[in-house]
Amino acid sequence: EEVFCQFGSAQLVLATIWNNSSLVCKAPASIEGSGFSLFRITDGENKWSNSLQYLYEDQMIIWSVTPEEIAIFETEASVIVFGDYFYPSDTLMCLFGGTKKTKASWINETAVECSIPENNHTGKVSLSLSTHGFDPLSNPINFSYVEPLEIMSMSPTIGSMKGGTRIIVNGTGFSSVIENVCIFSSETVNAEFLINGQLACESPPKSGTESLIGLRVGLGNGIRSKSMKQFQYADCTIHSIIPAQGAAEGGTEIHIHGAGFIEKATNMCRINGTNILPATFISAKEVTCTTPPLNGTGRVKIEATINSGHDFNSENIYFEVVDNLLV
Repeated sequence: EEVFCQFGSAQLVLATIWNNSSLVCKAPASIEGSGFSLFRITDGENKWSNSLQYLYEDQMIIWSVTPEEIAIFETEASVIVFGDYFYPSDTLMCLFGGTKKTKASWINETAVECSIPENNHTGKVSLSLSTHGFDPLSNPINFSYVEPLEIMSMSPTIGSMKGGTRIIVNGTGFSSVIENVCIFSSETVNAEFLINGQLACESPPKSGTESLIGLRVGLGNGIRSKSMKQFQYADCTIHSIIPAQGAAEGGTEIHIHGAGFIEKATNMCRINGTNILPATFISAKEVTCTTPPLNGTGRVKIEATINSGHDFNSENIYFEVVDNLLV
C-alpha cells in the first residue's frame, strides 16, 4: 500500500515506509516561499491524517569558515562558520563530509560555532549546516584536515640571553594559510612560514631564572604542538687570547680564555668578521682556534660562538697579524 506526503498545496510526494510507526518523505520546494505549511499524509485517495505545521526557511548561506584547516586527531577544537540566514534551533547541526555531524552553537544570524569531529586522514571535506542532521540546508564549503603539529628538529638549540636568535624549526602541521607561532616556555612570538615548509622565529630575551626551557609551536587558532624541544639560553664571553699575535701565513693556535663555552655545543671562532672556523673545546673557560692565511697585517677582531655562528660574544678582543714573527 502506497503512502504519500503533502506539504502545503504542493503535489503529493511518495513516502518510504520504515516500519509501522515511521516513514520518510522528501520535502519538495515550497510553492508559497518561506513560512509555515500544513503537512499531512494520505493514501492518495480519500484517507488523510491530521495536519501538522512544517516550516520552510530561507536556505542558510555559508561564506567562510575560520580556521580553514585543523590537525587530524584533534578532538577539542572548533571553527566559526560565517554566512547569512542562520537561525537558532535546538537541532542545528554541522555536517562534515556529509556523514559526520556535530552539535552547532548559534551565535547570531551570521555566525555559528561548530565543534570538530576527529578524523584520522588528511584532506578536504565539505562543511555544511543542517537543522535536523540528515540533509544539508546550506551550501557546502571546503574544510581541510592537515598533519598534526609536531616538532622534529630545530637549529640552533642554544641562543643568546639577549634574545634575537633566529631559529629554524622542522616538523609537520605548519600552516601556509593562518598564523604560526613559537612558544618559548610561556612567551609566544610570531613565526614565519618558509617556502620549504619550515618555520623561522626569533627567540625573545631570557626571562626568569631557568636557562633550559621548552620550545613548542602553535597556530593562530590556539592549536599547540604536543611535542616540544629543549632550548638553552647561554652566552659566551672572551677575556683574553694567547698568543696575541701571529703570522699572516696562518697556522697560529689561539687559546681563547673566557666563560660560557659548552662541550657539546658547536663552538666556533670568527676572525676579522669573515672567517668562521671550528673551535676545539678545552673547558668551560677555554677553546682553541687555528688561524687561516690572512691578507695583510694589522689588528683583526677575534670572536667566539657556541651556536654555529648565530650569536657571538660582545667583547672587543684583537689579534695582531704580522709578516714574520721574531724568534
